[in-house]
Amino acid sequence: MMNLSKTTKKLMQRLEVKPLWLFIVSTPLFIYAFIAYRGAPGLEFQLLTLAAIFYVMLAILSHHREKTLSLEIVIEYVLIAALALIVLQGLTV
Repeated sequence: MMNLSKTTKKLMQRLEVKPLWLFIVSTPLFIYAFIAYRGAPGLEFQLLTLAAIFYVMLAILSHHREKTLSLEIVIEYVLIAALALIVLQGLTV
């Protein structure tokens, strides 16, 4: 393992990406892309799927950082994302 200096460790901690910021930045991008490709149902489904996967990944990352990640939490987020995908896909057809 590398031995990092204290200043390098502090810099790495400051540059660490927070899941909340990723969510805040990505949400408007997904909404814009969804509106921009409104007439293409196949592309809309791909965008919704990508957003659902991104949601699950951010949730897992957040819980992993807080050391509260468990199988039940992963299953919960996957099921919520799947349900949202089904509901939103039904609205776009």
